[in-house]
Amino acid sequence: MRLDDAESATRDRDGYRVIVPGNPAESELLLRLKSDDPDERMPPAETNKHATEEQVALIGRWIKEGPPFPQRKDGGEGKS
Repeated sequence: MRLDDAESATRDRDGYRVIVPGNPAESELLLRLKSDDPDERMPPAETNKHATEEQVALIGRWIKEGPPFPQRKDGGEGKS
């Protein structure tokens, strides 16, 4: 999964989407960042890393605004 590729970041993944542009509440990325479940939370506990509240809020705003994706050489959105 790539966050710099529109298709990869927004495609249906068996009932969820990593990013739902304009809808942070439905975006799995934000749900995982906010989760209290250690099996769901990102980044995983064993990495000893965490996203700050400010970082999570920034990602939420980014999703709500409809994240821009670079244009591919074939005209689609995503990494060229």
